[in-house]
Amino acid sequence: MNIYRPQVVRDLELFYGNLFFKLEHYLTIYEHLEALSKRMWEGVQLENRAVFTEINNYNPNYLGNSKAALKNANLTEEDCKHTIANQYGFGDWGTVMELSEPYNSTFETAVNDLLSGDIAGLHQKIKADPGLLTARSQYGHKATLLHYAGNNGVELWRQKIPNNLPEIIQFLVQEGADKSATMPIYGGAFTTLELVSTSAHPHDANCMEALQKALSD
Repeated sequence: MNIYRPQVVRDLELFYGNLFFKLEHYLTIYEHLEALSKRMWEGVQLENRAVFTEINNYNPNYLGNSKAALKNANLTEEDCKHTIANQYGFGDWGTVMELSEPYNSTFETAVNDLLSGDIAGLHQKIKADPGLLTARSQYGHKATLLHYAGNNGVELWRQKIPNNLPEIIQFLVQEGADKSATMPIYGGAFTTLELVSTSAHPHDANCMEALQKALSD
């Protein structure tokens, strides 16, 4: 399967490794996000460029700051926690600390199937649990499966595009996913089509028109 991964996504996958994928290692969502924040802090000390990209995308105190500026910003562990909280759709770290529930592993693996282009795996999971079509992420952004196809507003490392994503979108919509459903992000509420249309990744992957068509038909 050919998957378009922006370089920053490749770099993040390399840096965080199984911290992204082995959710079963954590009893609660809070434990997982705490582990990610600790790894991010290690990345700050290593001056990891991908980690700085996370910070200048998701920490409101450093939005748009250059990598050079971030190196000299005296970043702290608290800055990393604040970045993770915002990247995962939560307003502050205090909210993250209250997340005592375990993951909905079926939803999370369905997201991973979608972003890896595994339409057969996705079909199998939805057949077993049709509620996945309308389920929402436990993260603060409350994205549906369809929203994850928008490559915008969700975790940075999950912003990637398998070459059969238009087909996957068509499948989800045919099965009952709601194209008009919105997710709360960027101070508003946006549909998947709106997220796709304002994302750089579909343009860079040369699939913007196909994705827009799949969400408009």
